Amino acid sequence: MAGARVDDPSYLIASMKEWGTPDDVQQALTGKGYTTVALVAHALPEPDALEPFLLAVLGRPANHIPGEALFSPAASGLRRVVKACQDMVGVSGSPDPTSPLQQLSPSKTTRLSAAEVSQLKTAFQTKYPSELLTAELTPSLPFLMLLKEGLDAKQLPWVPWRSRTSEADAVAFTERRKPRTDNAMLLTLLQGSSDDDLQAPIPHQGPVEPIVRRFFGLMCNGLALLDSVHLLPLRKLMEKFVGLAVAQPVDKSLRSPSLQEVMEADRVVWLGVSALQQENAWSLADAIAEMTHIRPDMHAALAPRVKAALTPAPASERSSRKRAASRDGSHRQPKAKAQKNKSSPSSAAKDKVTPSRWPTNWAREISGKGVCIRFHTSKCKNKSCRYSHKCPILMANGAPCGADHVGVASGVSGALGPPLDAVVGNPTGVCLPDVGAPLPGSAEDFASQFFLRAEAPCASTILQLADLLLAECSDRDARFAVGKSVSAGLAIRKGAHLRPATVSHPQSVRLVNRFISMLSPAFLHSSFVIIDGVESAPHRDRLNAAIPNIVLPISRFRGGELLIECQDGSDVLECPSGPLAARRLSPSQGPVVFNARDCFHTVAAAQDRRVVVAAYTLQVCVAEPDQIAHLAPQLRDLGFRLPTPFDTALVSAREPYNLPLAPHQWTLMPDSSPCPSLSADPEHRVEAGCNSLPCQGPASSPSSPCSDGPAFPGPSAPRLFLDLFAGARAPLSEAMATLLADRFEPVDIIFATEFDLLRDDRFELLCRVADSGLVGAACAAPVCSDHSVLRLKPAGPPPVRTPSEIDGCLHNSWSDPLMQAWLQSVAPFAAQVAACKVGRPWAKRWLFVSNRAEILEIASVCDHGHSSHEPLPRGRLADGSFASRLTAEYPPDLAQSLASLASRFVTRSDRVVPLDAWRSVLPAAPVWTQPRMRVEDGGGLRSTAAWLSPSGPDYLRSLRLNWTQRLFDSGLCLKISAALRAGCDAAPISPAELAPFLDDLCDFLEVPTSERPAILEVPQGQPFRLHLLQRLLECCQDPEARVCPDLASGVRLEVDCLLEPSVHWPKRDEVHPLSELVICDGSWKSASDHPQEVLQMLEEELAEGWISEYPSLQAIQATFPQVACGKLGFVQAEGRSARLVVDSSISGVTGSCQIPNHMLNPRLCDIAACAPEQVPSEPWVGVSLDVRKAHRRVLLAWADRALVAFSFLGRFFISNNLNFGARASAFWWGRIAGMLMRLSHAVIRLPHLMWDYVDDFLAAFRSSTAPLHASLWLVLFMSLGVPLSWNKCTWGESIRWIGWDLRFDVWTAELPWEKRARILDQLRSLLSCKRIRVRDLESALGRLLWLSGLLVWMRPLLSPVYKVLTQLPSTSIAVSPALWDRLLAACDDECVIRQSTGHASLPKSARVIRVANTFVTSKQQLLDTPFRKHRLWVTVQDADHPYRVVDEPAREAIHAWVMALESAPLSCSLLRPTPLLLIAEADAFADASLCGLGGYISWPSGKCSWFSVTLTAEDVARLCDVMPAPLQSHIAALELLAQLCLLWVTHAALPGCRTALEVALRCDNSAAEAAAHKGLSSVRSLAWVLRRFYACEQSFNIRAAPEHIPGYRNVLADELSRLGTSTPPLALEDRCAPPLAELLRAPTRLRLGPPPASARWPSYLEQLA
Repeated sequence: MAGARVDDPSYLIASMKEWGTPDDVQQALTGKGYTTVALVAHALPEPDALEPFLLAVLGRPANHIPGEALFSPAASGLRRVVKACQDMVGVSGSPDPTSPLQQLSPSKTTRLSAAEVSQLKTAFQTKYPSELLTAELTPSLPFLMLLKEGLDAKQLPWVPWRSRTSEADAVAFTERRKPRTDNAMLLTLLQGSSDDDLQAPIPHQGPVEPIVRRFFGLMCNGLALLDSVHLLPLRKLMEKFVGLAVAQPVDKSLRSPSLQEVMEADRVVWLGVSALQQENAWSLADAIAEMTHIRPDMHAALAPRVKAALTPAPASERSSRKRAASRDGSHRQPKAKAQKNKSSPSSAAKDKVTPSRWPTNWAREISGKGVCIRFHTSKCKNKSCRYSHKCPILMANGAPCGADHVGVASGVSGALGPPLDAVVGNPTGVCLPDVGAPLPGSAEDFASQFFLRAEAPCASTILQLADLLLAECSDRDARFAVGKSVSAGLAIRKGAHLRPATVSHPQSVRLVNRFISMLSPAFLHSSFVIIDGVESAPHRDRLNAAIPNIVLPISRFRGGELLIECQDGSDVLECPSGPLAARRLSPSQGPVVFNARDCFHTVAAAQDRRVVVAAYTLQVCVAEPDQIAHLAPQLRDLGFRLPTPFDTALVSAREPYNLPLAPHQWTLMPDSSPCPSLSADPEHRVEAGCNSLPCQGPASSPSSPCSDGPAFPGPSAPRLFLDLFAGARAPLSEAMATLLADRFEPVDIIFATEFDLLRDDRFELLCRVADSGLVGAACAAPVCSDHSVLRLKPAGPPPVRTPSEIDGCLHNSWSDPLMQAWLQSVAPFAAQVAACKVGRPWAKRWLFVSNRAEILEIASVCDHGHSSHEPLPRGRLADGSFASRLTAEYPPDLAQSLASLASRFVTRSDRVVPLDAWRSVLPAAPVWTQPRMRVEDGGGLRSTAAWLSPSGPDYLRSLRLNWTQRLFDSGLCLKISAALRAGCDAAPISPAELAPFLDDLCDFLEVPTSERPAILEVPQGQPFRLHLLQRLLECCQDPEARVCPDLASGVRLEVDCLLEPSVHWPKRDEVHPLSELVICDGSWKSASDHPQEVLQMLEEELAEGWISEYPSLQAIQATFPQVACGKLGFVQAEGRSARLVVDSSISGVTGSCQIPNHMLNPRLCDIAACAPEQVPSEPWVGVSLDVRKAHRRVLLAWADRALVAFSFLGRFFISNNLNFGARASAFWWGRIAGMLMRLSHAVIRLPHLMWDYVDDFLAAFRSSTAPLHASLWLVLFMSLGVPLSWNKCTWGESIRWIGWDLRFDVWTAELPWEKRARILDQLRSLLSCKRIRVRDLESALGRLLWLSGLLVWMRPLLSPVYKVLTQLPSTSIAVSPALWDRLLAACDDECVIRQSTGHASLPKSARVIRVANTFVTSKQQLLDTPFRKHRLWVTVQDADHPYRVVDEPAREAIHAWVMALESAPLSCSLLRPTPLLLIAEADAFADASLCGLGGYISWPSGKCSWFSVTLTAEDVARLCDVMPAPLQSHIAALELLAQLCLLWVTHAALPGCRTALEVALRCDNSAAEAAAHKGLSSVRSLAWVLRRFYACEQSFNIRAAPEHIPGYRNVLADELSRLGTSTPPLALEDRCAPPLAELLRAPTRLRLGPPPASARWPSYLEQLA
């Protein structure tokens, strides 16, 4: 009966009338659907939800404050109804403890609020002031509640590592679950919160110690935060636990516990602590102390384990299978060990090669025949031997060398033939592997290169690919408790879609699917996952279909079996429902096949690294194939084999089993992998995107068995010698010919007029040759014959010297200031050569200057008396020429010395190349790889500037084909390219010629004929065909298509409204405070001073419709809801047309704009990131397009037009379109430009490069395809109605873009002369006065910072100039007693004046720094200062002071900039440096009076170059004056100095004949690493070393890429820095001695040879040294 009453709607109505419930409450309650007593009683999910329920039923009143209770008669009546209904039904007010809600949530007694957690943190910081609680170290709220629940129950729980989450994990978890779109938000609201629990990811790779410290430390911090025990015993427990976990056993047969074993030990420790509490009723502190100091549980749990013994290969090789099984699949080079006495018998026996001691870098068979050991140990002479006598050493590609010579194994001596030094001269006597071959840069590069080889992928190949994929796109869904994974294929979470890796790495997915299909050709799968060392509880995959899974191993491991539920299994599987019979199957015995949906399964622990590929099919493919119909073609194209109804009908339930393999399939398994694989050790694996080898010392570095020197990438293009002003006999070219050096033909006007460098075309040719990278060395001599002292005649050419200026004329000698600036900035090495030292008995010297220090090697000084030399010849020769001409020619000995120096920097194949034929020696296919990361192009995060290979689906393929055919048939591509090349003032094609392209576009979009006029319509107020643009974007699946309707109706300024952020740009998270809107009167002075020009431009904008005029401000206010009036400005920039600017910042509009995204623009470095490593033989050309008045092309919403109002000369205007200078203009135009950029990439698609900076578009094309690609691009823009400034559109090998002159034929960037002149004028004005305005200094700094994007090595010179900005001038004021009292009242605790004092010299925000003769830093010091006289002198500093004083260091830095800008053309190469693959690590140590530097380089050949330097404080003082004692205060500078030494060691070991290189230098000091990256530092000593570091980078032509290395990994470099006189850990013959005195010389100081103490030098050169 009761049930009938509580479910009867009429009973509820009758009851509410009986209770006197107001009628409006009854109507609202029944209107919401609560029609019965039961529904009302169970409406609250928890007791605390009553107030939200009241608001949901009754609505929120207008004056109600969120968070407060609702007070009204209606609310009271509804509360009574809910209470009465709950009493009738029997709802107690708390959820059922057995309900899922109660099981997932902590009990109410364990709940912690945010305020309580904040109080706990405050108490923690008060109790432990030295502890810093960061987000990574603070336990999350769920973790704290779990701990509190256990502590309240007097039973400390063991919390799994997955549940030990931090606040940072919680923030990341919340961010991942945050809905990104409106649909996702709606779906979240409808489905409720997800069941996903907050879990912490556990890194399965990397060192164990930081992982253990993180999770154990979170447990300790949580207990201390809850004040259950003091932090000290917890830290003692943690340190002992960590120490035992990472301790290295002395016995080499033992190993430290693995991460899984450490996790198990953690469980043992905390469960032991809990047991002590329960059994003995101890406190938590006593239990922890007992476990730390007394109990052996921790020692037992973390005891060293016995290493797994590797089974040696069988002595007799009965079959190829056994030989393959005994081979090490990794093919790693053997580790270099300490050298022993090679003459000892034990050493020889130990190094002997036997079948059981086969070198890992040798193949066991070549072409099907076994390798003859006796031949390679100089014992077998039988030419008919049944074994192979070819070299078995594995090369970089994994294949044996196969040449007819003996192999030399690393670390094996005495029995392998002659030593290396005996065969160096014979190139066939030793095998040189391809150590310069580049490692795969990314997973996609690796997969693409593999497909080109047309080979079958083996497990080792897939393992290499897996390592790259795990580094680039590992899963983030934390499906496994331990380990990492990469998933690809179909996913169905919140709808069917492709997993991210499927879209981002299609080639990699294809390669894995090919491997799966080769091992299991009859199996189906819709997805796969690569699993690396995972752990998971027994589970079923409920989302899978009944189609079986297949697990394929790709690494060699022991253990790691699959335990699968099976009725007749002999093993037991512990499941949540109880133990089940199971079968144990090992993937190493063959692929494992089982039904993952219906069978519980888990993975046993593995002894080695376990990496497998699991292929599976999702249930949606079978049950609802229509849901994936739109994805099926793409999945099949990637190699997934989706099921059909016929396939699923054949699937039957079957017991788990190992799939039998054919013999050819077994060769693809890990035990028989024919391909080299990456190291299984995660510490030694190369991460994708890194250009250095693994982080390890030389003792474990890979070594080549056949090379005894460092390996380096040689030049793919020749490096030639260039002889300028060669002379009639060209002695230098002749000397280079004797050395078989490659060279250009000698250049001298004596040979022909085509060598006249005063001709612009010949000089331009010479510049291109110099920029091409072909010139390895060059020599130029002044023309003496026309400028000799013997030709000193009236009206003759200027001489080099005269009798009055015997040391040389000032205007034409080394003493010229411009020439001296060139010497200091470009060629700081000078050498003089005495004629008597090169076979000429004259009193004559030659002076040579160079940018390389090697020129000093030929320096010589005369040691004879002056009278012992013959006088210079006089008179004329028989041919009528002056006899003194003979003295100008280089003697043969001097020419040979110069040639021997120059030959180090050129290749030697005796090639002579005409200057005009320089492109013939360029590589046809240079190294030009796709950048590993996206390059900014102005198109957003989903676009990249580098389209060297097509990316993504080809959405516009048919349109491109139709347009291409039309351009060819009509010849318009040639017409367009010719117009752009010649320069045009109008569109190169007419509207009639454009019409067929629009028809093709409509046909492609399948637009009916009747709808085409509407599609091609241009909405009013802007020029774009927005409907056409929207359809194209939708075709390309670009989400920005939804912006086009806003562009047609008018965009908002984001004032008092929030816009949805774009997915193409980084989201702006910070919220700026809103400014108050202001109405300003008048205009800026720039506009007032040019009334006629401004009025003319206003009339033009009125005619264009961009602005509208109103009779008065009141009329504007009466028309629009919001009005803000800014100030009009008039901008005149040199080289640009004048423009009007409305200053919206002063009106408050700029501050009120809430821009949701950060807009990105490319820079010069983004062009360099797309460049090749060498100049290609086919030149590239650039095309630039400029959008006219871009910001004015965006229509403004009607409601916001008055927000950019302005007035001029009593006239009032509003803006109908966005204007230049508004904050929203850059945002909206950036989105439009991004749309155009992405569509441009899609329509061209074939290899090209493209960038956009605001409204300046730039593209680079191959010269052969440029007419077509540029025409496609231009037709696209014209079809969309993009308004272009045709007079600014350019085509050519040289393009001026964003201030730079870019040459795409040789890939250089140059600073234009007019910009150089403006910068020089500004810098000279700074040098001319001691006090300069702050705005002038900031302007100069901005330009120099922009310029340092090209002149990177000059950036450290900005540090002294930046320091001037922080040095505020001080002012001294005589203060009276009354003013002193006001000053004390106005100062805060930091001596900053916060209130007005009534004195002009004591303004607000000024700081008091000195009173009388005492410096002060606090207000208390001011109060303690006695006022003894009538006046007190006070010194203040004002941050708003308009002037700064340029000190001497800043003046020197500015002068260095001036010299660099004056003396040489600022043209720099954009070619990418070749990455040098090596290990380079350095370190430094210092105490008060002693410091040490140490480092080493491990080359790919196995050779090590190292250095160790120890310096006292006196030694450092002799080197520089910026590091006074104590030395440890300059540790960052010393660390960078160690990196400088490492850079020198790299340079010294490499040959001069090379291109630019990039090397990764590892450093464990963050300050030095950051300074080396930025090029700036405010620390004096660090900035001083930084300038030398960058100067050496430029001089050595090596770009340093600093990398951080943890200190505990930098052990060897640290040992070398502290070496002193101890025995070095590396070979003494490999030690290098860096010349610190030369490395630390000022870059602008000349180095003379011989030094001035030994030879006479001109005073103007000596003063520069």
